Parts: sequence; structure tokens; C-alpha cells
Amino acid sequence: MHKVQGWRLLNCGLWVNKKGDIAFKVDYPLRGDSRVDVWTNRFMTNFGFGESENPTLKSVVDIATFRKLTYSFYRDKNNIYQHFAMLGGGWFSNFKEVEPKVDVATFKVLNEYYAVDKNFVYDGRQALMKTADVKTFIVLKDEPFAKDKNNYYQWDSIIEKEQMQDSTTKEAFRKLDKLD
Repeated sequence: MHKVQGWRLLNCGLWVNKKGDIAFKVDYPLRGDSRVDVWTNRFMTNFGFGESENPTLKSVVDIATFRKLTYSFYRDKNNIYQHFAMLGGGWFSNFKEVEPKVDVATFKVLNEYYAVDKNFVYDGRQALMKTADVKTFIVLKDEPFAKDKNNYYQWDSIIEKEQMQDSTTKEAFRKLDKLD
């Protein structure tokens, strides 16, 4: 329990305070002396960057079914959620607000970096990958590399075979070619 701030961890990974507010906890560095590695917590009770004009997590999230899918995607029985990490903690969103076309019923995670629904491919950082072909999209298990019938990808960026310079990227694409 974060006694100073009054937050208690729930089984689902979210936090609750004595008032019944539900929060998503993020860690972020304190500004100041860059030589000191000092981090603190931020408890986001509203969607977005936590601004009070946005809906509260308490009003939307079903804590009984909420669970973490990847480093950035979460879900409950009704919605997909995304945490986009940034230096100040980032934002937490109802993914339908970010990507209105997402099909919650068919949304599934492929690995820690990519997810799909029946129509689209999503990258955990930038969301919708407009050029990716969902029917032929394949990923490596533990790496942010993928390919479809048209392109190779690292995260959400298209990488041409001719652009591969480093041995890590070359090896990743060699592994992807073996999966075909």
C-alpha cells in the first residue's frame, strides 16, 4: 500500500483509494539533478493524461475483468485500453477513443509488441498500422519485428530489405522469412 497517497493495489493491477477512486499507476522520473535516479508514482484516475475533464477510470473500467495483455494493452469485458508511456508518465486511454475502428470482440495479442483484430494490425506504441495486411501479418515471439506479404516492420515502421544495416535486424528478418 502507498500509505502516503492512500492507494491499495487491486488483484487486477489497478489501484483504489479510500474514496473508491480507481487509478492506473505509472512511474516517472523526478526532474532535477540528472545524475540522480529518483522516480515517483503518479496515480491516474482519469483517461488521457489524467486531466479531470476526461472520464474517470471508475466510471468505465470493469475491475472484475480488467487484465494486462502487453506492456501497453489492457482489456476488460467491454473495452481495450492502451497505456502510452512517456517521460511524465504518459497517457491511459480507452482504445476506442484512439482507434474508433478497433473490433474489441476479435482483438488479440500476437506478442508483446503487436496485436490484431479481424480488420487491422496494431503496434503497442503508435496503434493502427495502416499499411499492414492483417491476413498475412506474422511476428517474432519476443522481438518488435514482423512482416506481411508486402513489407517488413520494426515496431510500426516499414523497413525495406535494402535498408537493413545492422546484424540484429538482418537476423530478425531471416527468422521471419523462415516462418513463411
